[in-house]
Amino acid sequence: FLPCASVQPHLPCFWRRFIVPLRRADALAFDPAAPCQGRADVGLRCASAALFRSQGLRRNTQVCLSFEASGHTLEISGALVRDLRPDEACVAQRVRAGLDTLQEGCEPPDPAEDPAAWSASRLRGFEARARTTLKALRAAAKWRAPPARPEEEAPTRVVVLLLAEDGIPVAKACSELQVGPPLAGVVAVIGDDRGFAGEDCAAL
Repeated sequence: FLPCASVQPHLPCFWRRFIVPLRRADALAFDPAAPCQGRADVGLRCASAALFRSQGLRRNTQVCLSFEASGHTLEISGALVRDLRPDEACVAQRVRAGLDTLQEGCEPPDPAEDPAAWSASRLRGFEARARTTLKALRAAAKWRAPPARPEEEAPTRVVVLLLAEDGIPVAKACSELQVGPPLAGVVAVIGDDRGFAGEDCAAL
């Protein structure tokens, strides 16, 4: 994450992670030409909405698409990706390329061994893993931001927002973020086309 220096209107900049459970989507079968299969297209649109702004990418944002039908996740980091365009076809093709790294021999260049190749790679900023949504959520909630300067103490508060159909209004939840210690980051779990019911929240 690359936080900005803003403190407006109410809070200092903090990192954002969006987790999108796609209950019927299969990472191995995902077809960028037919993203509606398994309603993976919902995840693509969530990724675009979270990552893009009018003048580029949000560098303090990461999106995790969870393909629950196959038990895989794909993380897209706004601070690392390059040449990503805000249209569904482009995002779908890059997602497919990222998921292909699950296969042996398709891994991205090692940033330690070949930093130039890694920096130029279209796979930079995409990380596919075999794991469940719950494991991805636990990892996201435990993450801590490093201090901006050695003499500063880094914020440690991480807030998890589950966007459920019977939850409190989003505006009220966001206003409550201003209460308490400084934020390190926010993890938002967003349902697919069928929404995110109360029993789904209980499972997480």
